[in-house]
Amino acid sequence: MSDRLATALRQKEAFLKQEGLLLRNARIFYNLGFVPKNLSSSQMSAVNECIHTSGSLEGVKKAVGKFMNGQVEKLNKQKERSGKSTSCSWLITPTGAGGKESLGATLLDWINEGKYSPEIAGNDRLSALRRFWSNVYGQYRYRKVFKDEDMPLREELRS
Repeated sequence: MSDRLATALRQKEAFLKQEGLLLRNARIFYNLGFVPKNLSSSQMSAVNECIHTSGSLEGVKKAVGKFMNGQVEKLNKQKERSGKSTSCSWLITPTGAGGKESLGATLLDWINEGKYSPEIAGNDRLSALRRFWSNVYGQYRYRKVFKDEDMPLREELRS
């Protein structure tokens, strides 16, 4: 086998391993409660837009942070007026371990701390975040379309 072919195969193997890790982490994150019963399509779409239109990882952090702060402020005011929180809200407590005090805080934590893929460094972090979020958002949309049916993934990808 030529050196060039061996290098290409090693690169492909590393890429596939990275993609598997991103998908596994997306499944873990999604299972914290980023599901249609907790968040609306427009809420998830807004985060998707922040992630995919920002030109840098710092830009994503700022855009999502600004969006989330506005959402939390709006939701808290709504809660004060009515005395109850909405059923679709960034203020909902995440399911299981690994989450912060709310879905919104968990989202910010995963983005700011790079929990979606701690092994990736440098310029690849924005690309990894986009691929991670595409996996999360894909699971969300699948479940929305198929009325709360989970996406069929191989067992080793389940958390």
